[in-house]
Amino acid sequence: MRPRLKSLVVLGWSGGAPYALAASARLGSMATSIHLVSPLPGSLTGSDAVPGQSERLRQVATTTATSSWVSGPAALRDYQAVAAPRTFDVRDVGQPVTIWSPSEDEIVPPPMIERLRQRLPDASIVEVAGDHGWLTENWGTVLSRL
Repeated sequence: MRPRLKSLVVLGWSGGAPYALAASARLGSMATSIHLVSPLPGSLTGSDAVPGQSERLRQVATTTATSSWVSGPAALRDYQAVAAPRTFDVRDVGQPVTIWSPSEDEIVPPPMIERLRQRLPDASIVEVAGDHGWLTENWGTVLSRL
């Protein structure tokens, strides 16, 4: 007999945050909470593109096969997927969302994170010292809060 999940927690970092939010909207009450770290706050392209994008996010939005940071076709698809317009509305995410916001994040600066928080029905921000890579050295801090 297969075990059945009754609940789960969703975690998304940077460009994984939109996927975490979309999955949570789809999972409904099965996802009991969501944690986002340095989350990409919205679409990078199209009519609903996030205003005030950092230089790095503007680069991601215009990534092509000849961009120096693209290591191959799979990487190109990843960048294009991250930059694409969203196919869901973050206001459909009803679960509590904790957003971890590194104070020195130059890719997704705190004002962009605040804009995302305002769009989510139930979200709070945890301010931490660090940059966009903060999570790589602080997994335990986030996991202890799940």
